[in-house]
Amino acid sequence: MTSPAEDTRFAVPWRAGDVVVGVFAAFAAVVVTFVFYSILAGEPGMGVGLVVVGGIGGVIMLSAAWLLGPLRYNAPSGTLGLRPPAKPGLAQWALPVAALAASLAFAAAYTGVVDLAGWDALKPPDLPEDIALGGPAVLVTYLLVVLWIPFTEEIFFRGYVFPGLAGACGVLPAGVITAVLFALAHGQPAVIAPIFFTGLVLAWLYHRTGSIWSSFAAHSLQNLLALSVSLAS
Repeated sequence: MTSPAEDTRFAVPWRAGDVVVGVFAAFAAVVVTFVFYSILAGEPGMGVGLVVVGGIGGVIMLSAAWLLGPLRYNAPSGTLGLRPPAKPGLAQWALPVAALAASLAFAAAYTGVVDLAGWDALKPPDLPEDIALGGPAVLVTYLLVVLWIPFTEEIFFRGYVFPGLAGACGVLPAGVITAVLFALAHGQPAVIAPIFFTGLVLAWLYHRTGSIWSSFAAHSLQNLLALSVSLAS
Protein backbone atom coordinates (compact mmCIF):
# COMPACT_ATOMS: atom_id res chain seq x y z
CA MET A 1 0.00 0.00 0.00
CA THR A 2 1.17 3.51 -0.72
CA SER A 3 1.18 6.33 1.79
CA PRO A 4 -1.80 8.72 1.75
CA ALA A 5 0.43 11.46 0.42
CA GLU A 6 1.20 9.34 -2.65
CA ASP A 7 -2.40 8.75 -3.60
CA THR A 8 -4.77 11.70 -3.67
CA ARG A 9 -7.76 9.41 -4.27
CA PHE A 10 -7.81 8.76 -0.52
CA ALA A 11 -7.37 12.37 0.61
CA VAL A 12 -10.60 13.07 2.52
CA PRO A 13 -11.54 16.14 4.56
CA TRP A 14 -12.62 14.23 7.67
CA ARG A 15 -10.01 13.17 10.21
CA ALA A 16 -9.39 10.50 12.83
CA GLY A 17 -11.47 12.41 15.39
CA ASP A 18 -14.49 12.30 13.09
CA VAL A 19 -13.92 8.57 12.59
CA VAL A 20 -13.80 7.92 16.35
CA VAL A 21 -17.07 9.78 16.83
CA GLY A 22 -18.66 7.97 13.89
CA VAL A 23 -17.56 4.51 15.10
CA PHE A 24 -18.76 5.05 18.66
CA ALA A 25 -22.04 6.59 17.52
CA ALA A 26 -22.76 3.85 14.96
CA PHE A 27 -21.80 0.95 17.24
CA ALA A 28 -23.76 2.38 20.18
CA ALA A 29 -26.84 3.01 18.05
CA VAL A 30 -26.78 -0.53 16.62
CA VAL A 31 -26.42 -2.05 20.10
CA VAL A 32 -29.30 0.05 21.44
CA THR A 33 -31.43 -0.96 18.45
CA PHE A 34 -30.67 -4.64 19.08
CA VAL A 35 -31.46 -4.38 22.80
CA PHE A 36 -34.75 -2.53 22.29
CA TYR A 37 -35.78 -4.92 19.54
CA SER A 38 -35.01 -7.93 21.75
CA ILE A 39 -37.08 -6.47 24.58
CA LEU A 40 -40.05 -5.48 22.45
CA ALA A 41 -40.14 -8.45 20.09
CA GLY A 42 -39.04 -11.25 22.38
CA GLU A 43 -37.79 -14.13 20.23
CA PRO A 44 -39.46 -13.82 16.80
CA GLY A 45 -36.72 -15.82 15.06
CA MET A 46 -33.33 -15.09 13.60
CA GLY A 47 -34.71 -14.29 10.16
CA VAL A 48 -36.93 -11.45 11.32
CA GLY A 49 -34.29 -10.17 13.70
CA LEU A 50 -31.71 -10.05 10.92
CA VAL A 51 -34.03 -8.06 8.69
CA VAL A 52 -34.92 -5.53 11.40
CA VAL A 53 -31.55 -5.10 13.10
CA GLY A 54 -29.50 -5.54 9.91
CA GLY A 55 -31.69 -3.13 8.00
CA ILE A 56 -31.66 -0.45 10.69
CA GLY A 57 -27.97 -1.03 11.37
CA GLY A 58 -27.21 -0.31 7.74
CA VAL A 59 -29.16 2.93 7.85
CA ILE A 60 -27.24 3.94 10.99
CA MET A 61 -23.84 3.26 9.42
CA LEU A 62 -24.73 5.06 6.20
CA SER A 63 -26.04 8.03 8.16
CA ALA A 64 -22.92 8.25 10.33
CA ALA A 65 -20.61 8.06 7.31
CA TRP A 66 -22.56 10.63 5.31
CA LEU A 67 -23.28 13.11 8.13
CA LEU A 68 -19.76 13.13 9.59
CA GLY A 69 -18.06 12.84 6.20
CA PRO A 70 -19.21 14.41 2.92
CA LEU A 71 -22.16 16.36 4.35
CA ARG A 72 -20.20 17.94 7.20
CA TYR A 73 -17.32 18.95 4.94
CA ASN A 74 -19.36 19.65 1.80
CA ALA A 75 -17.43 16.98 -0.09
CA PRO A 76 -18.62 14.91 -3.08
CA SER A 77 -19.91 11.36 -2.65
CA GLY A 78 -16.81 10.12 -4.45
CA THR A 79 -14.84 10.70 -1.25
CA LEU A 80 -16.70 7.69 0.16
CA GLY A 81 -15.46 5.60 -2.74
CA LEU A 82 -18.60 5.88 -4.86
CA ARG A 83 -16.68 6.04 -8.14
CA PRO A 84 -15.49 3.62 -10.84
CA PRO A 85 -12.12 1.86 -10.49
CA ALA A 86 -9.18 4.18 -11.11
CA LYS A 87 -7.91 2.02 -13.98
CA PRO A 88 -10.89 0.67 -15.91
CA GLY A 89 -10.48 -2.75 -17.45
CA LEU A 90 -11.25 -6.40 -16.98
CA ALA A 91 -8.31 -6.89 -14.60
CA GLN A 92 -9.80 -4.40 -12.14
CA TRP A 93 -13.03 -6.37 -12.00
CA ALA A 94 -11.16 -9.66 -11.64
CA LEU A 95 -9.60 -8.42 -8.42
CA PRO A 96 -12.78 -8.93 -6.34
CA VAL A 97 -12.76 -12.61 -7.36
CA ALA A 98 -9.12 -12.90 -6.30
CA ALA A 99 -9.91 -11.18 -3.01
CA LEU A 100 -12.82 -13.55 -2.44
CA ALA A 101 -10.60 -16.56 -3.13
CA ALA A 102 -7.99 -15.30 -0.64
CA SER A 103 -10.64 -14.73 2.03
CA LEU A 104 -12.17 -18.18 1.56
CA ALA A 105 -8.74 -19.85 1.55
CA PHE A 106 -7.80 -18.21 4.84
CA ALA A 107 -11.14 -19.12 6.42
CA ALA A 108 -10.70 -22.75 5.35
CA ALA A 109 -7.12 -22.88 6.63
CA TYR A 110 -8.11 -21.24 9.92
CA THR A 111 -10.97 -23.69 10.45
CA GLY A 112 -8.64 -26.60 9.67
CA VAL A 113 -6.05 -25.44 12.20
CA VAL A 114 -8.69 -24.89 14.88
CA ASP A 115 -10.14 -28.37 14.22
CA LEU A 116 -6.72 -30.03 14.45
CA ALA A 117 -5.89 -28.17 17.65
CA GLY A 118 -9.24 -29.07 19.20
CA TRP A 119 -10.08 -25.44 19.92
CA ASP A 120 -13.83 -25.83 19.60
CA ALA A 121 -14.54 -22.42 21.13
CA LEU A 122 -12.66 -20.78 18.26
CA LYS A 123 -14.30 -22.78 15.47
CA PRO A 124 -16.45 -20.51 13.28
CA PRO A 125 -20.10 -21.57 13.71
CA ASP A 126 -22.44 -22.44 10.87
CA LEU A 127 -25.10 -19.89 10.02
CA PRO A 128 -28.26 -20.40 12.12
CA GLU A 129 -30.88 -22.61 10.48
CA ASP A 130 -33.53 -19.91 10.81
CA ILE A 131 -31.41 -17.08 9.42
CA ALA A 132 -33.66 -16.76 6.35
CA LEU A 133 -37.32 -15.85 6.16
CA GLY A 134 -39.56 -18.63 4.90
CA GLY A 135 -41.26 -18.95 1.52
CA PRO A 136 -41.02 -16.14 -1.03
CA ALA A 137 -39.86 -13.82 1.75
CA VAL A 138 -36.47 -15.49 1.51
CA LEU A 139 -35.83 -12.94 -1.25
CA VAL A 140 -35.83 -10.24 1.44
CA THR A 141 -33.09 -12.11 3.30
CA TYR A 142 -31.02 -12.39 0.11
CA LEU A 143 -31.43 -8.69 -0.68
CA LEU A 144 -30.38 -7.78 2.85
CA VAL A 145 -27.44 -10.17 3.22
CA VAL A 146 -26.11 -9.97 -0.33
CA LEU A 147 -26.75 -6.32 -1.21
CA TRP A 148 -27.76 -4.04 1.66
CA ILE A 149 -25.39 -5.20 4.42
CA PRO A 150 -22.27 -5.40 2.18
CA PHE A 151 -23.04 -1.99 0.69
CA THR A 152 -23.53 -0.21 4.02
CA GLU A 153 -20.55 -1.91 5.66
CA GLU A 154 -18.26 -1.08 2.75
CA ILE A 155 -19.33 2.56 2.75
CA PHE A 156 -18.78 2.81 6.51
CA PHE A 157 -15.61 0.78 7.02
CA ARG A 158 -13.73 1.12 3.73
CA GLY A 159 -15.21 4.38 2.44
CA TYR A 160 -15.38 6.37 5.70
CA VAL A 161 -13.25 4.81 8.46
CA PHE A 162 -10.27 3.63 6.39
CA PRO A 163 -9.36 6.88 4.57
CA GLY A 164 -10.13 8.98 7.65
CA LEU A 165 -7.59 7.00 9.68
CA ALA A 166 -5.09 6.81 6.80
CA GLY A 167 -4.65 10.58 6.94
CA ALA A 168 -3.53 10.31 10.57
CA CYS A 169 -1.52 7.11 10.80
CA GLY A 170 -0.81 5.91 7.26
CA VAL A 171 -2.50 3.46 4.94
CA LEU A 172 -1.24 0.17 6.39
CA PRO A 173 -2.05 0.94 10.06
CA ALA A 174 -5.43 2.31 8.96
CA GLY A 175 -6.13 -0.93 7.10
CA VAL A 176 -5.28 -2.97 10.20
CA ILE A 177 -7.39 -0.81 12.54
CA THR A 178 -10.32 -0.87 10.13
CA ALA A 179 -10.08 -4.66 9.87
CA VAL A 180 -10.11 -4.95 13.68
CA LEU A 181 -13.23 -2.78 13.91
CA PHE A 182 -14.85 -4.74 11.09
CA ALA A 183 -14.19 -8.02 12.92
CA LEU A 184 -15.41 -6.71 16.28
CA ALA A 185 -18.61 -5.46 14.65
CA HIS A 186 -19.54 -9.07 13.88
CA GLY A 187 -19.64 -9.88 17.58
CA GLN A 188 -18.62 -13.52 17.85
CA PRO A 189 -15.06 -14.30 19.10
CA ALA A 190 -14.88 -17.41 16.90
CA VAL A 191 -15.12 -15.39 13.69
CA ILE A 192 -12.83 -12.50 14.63
CA ALA A 193 -9.69 -13.96 12.98
CA PRO A 194 -11.20 -14.85 9.57
CA ILE A 195 -13.24 -11.66 9.41
CA PHE A 196 -10.18 -9.62 10.39
CA PHE A 197 -8.33 -11.16 7.43
CA THR A 198 -11.29 -10.46 5.16
CA GLY A 199 -11.25 -6.85 6.37
CA LEU A 200 -7.58 -6.56 5.45
CA VAL A 201 -8.25 -7.98 2.00
CA LEU A 202 -11.18 -5.62 1.42
CA ALA A 203 -9.10 -2.61 2.53
CA TRP A 204 -6.34 -3.67 0.13
CA LEU A 205 -8.90 -4.09 -2.65
CA TYR A 206 -10.38 -0.65 -2.06
CA HIS A 207 -6.93 0.91 -1.97
CA ARG A 208 -5.88 -0.97 -5.10
CA THR A 209 -8.87 0.03 -7.20
CA GLY A 210 -9.94 3.31 -5.62
CA SER A 211 -13.56 2.18 -5.80
CA ILE A 212 -15.93 0.96 -3.13
CA TRP A 213 -17.71 -1.08 -5.80
CA SER A 214 -14.75 -3.47 -5.96
CA SER A 215 -14.76 -4.26 -2.25
CA PHE A 216 -18.55 -4.37 -2.32
CA ALA A 217 -18.46 -6.98 -5.10
CA ALA A 218 -16.09 -9.24 -3.13
CA HIS A 219 -18.07 -8.77 0.09
CA SER A 220 -21.38 -9.41 -1.67
CA LEU A 221 -20.12 -12.57 -3.37
CA GLN A 222 -18.84 -13.97 -0.08
CA ASN A 223 -22.16 -13.33 1.65
CA LEU A 224 -24.05 -14.85 -1.29
CA LEU A 225 -21.93 -17.98 -1.13
CA ALA A 226 -22.25 -18.35 2.66
CA LEU A 227 -26.03 -17.84 2.63
CA SER A 228 -26.62 -20.13 -0.34
CA VAL A 229 -24.51 -22.96 1.15
CA SER A 230 -26.31 -22.57 4.48
CA LEU A 231 -29.79 -22.74 2.93
CA ALA A 232 -28.83 -25.68 0.70
CA SER A 233 -27.54 -27.81 3.58
